[in-house]
Amino acid sequence: MFKTIITLLRSQAHDANEHFTDKNAMAILRQQIRDCSHDITAARKSIALSSAQHEQDQTAYQELLDKIQDLETRTISALENDKPDLAQEGAEMIASLEAERDSAKIAIDSFSNELKRLKCTLKSNEQRLLALKRGERLAATNKATQDSVQTANGTSTCTLREAEETLARLKTRQLETTRSQEILAEYENSSDSKAIIEKLANAGCGEALQASASNVLVRLNTTRTNTLPTTA
Repeated sequence: MFKTIITLLRSQAHDANEHFTDKNAMAILRQQIRDCSHDITAARKSIALSSAQHEQDQTAYQELLDKIQDLETRTISALENDKPDLAQEGAEMIASLEAERDSAKIAIDSFSNELKRLKCTLKSNEQRLLALKRGERLAATNKATQDSVQTANGTSTCTLREAEETLARLKTRQLETTRSQEILAEYENSSDSKAIIEKLANAGCGEALQASASNVLVRLNTTRTNTLPTTA
């Protein structure tokens, strides 16, 4: 019985952990990508530093080769000039430098191969990181789309359907308000005697309240006729 309870607790803990991970998968993924990006940046700096050191080692190695070549030339010259003691010293130094050269060559070749491997690994990791970032953006877009679909289906507290209904009610209220204002204005005009007189005058019933252009022309012609000089 006790073993069964322990198994059940472990199962519940596992399910809770899976639920928590699934619920926060996007946040976890973003942080994991940030961690990977930080590690790759550190690796890139480390490789750059190692490459600089490798170049210095290669330069020192070439200087060592040049020194050996110079010593060989001078030792041969000592032999040619019958100076065996100097030639002996030169030969001993050459032997020592050649041993150093061989060790340096092994170290440089080994480090060069390791550096190539590290660069390949870094390039592969950078490509994987880019793929992760693309995947994260795609996952974020899919999640936003799914959230929108869920909202449209009414699974959210504020659904698209409710928003559309609210907009429809708002439009209806605005139309009712506009119409009521128009009706009120018509009622006020109908109960205003001045407005009725103006309405009748505009319809040609009675004298016009304002002079029209034709009336003005008639008046001006009459005035002009009256002011013309009479002929004997």
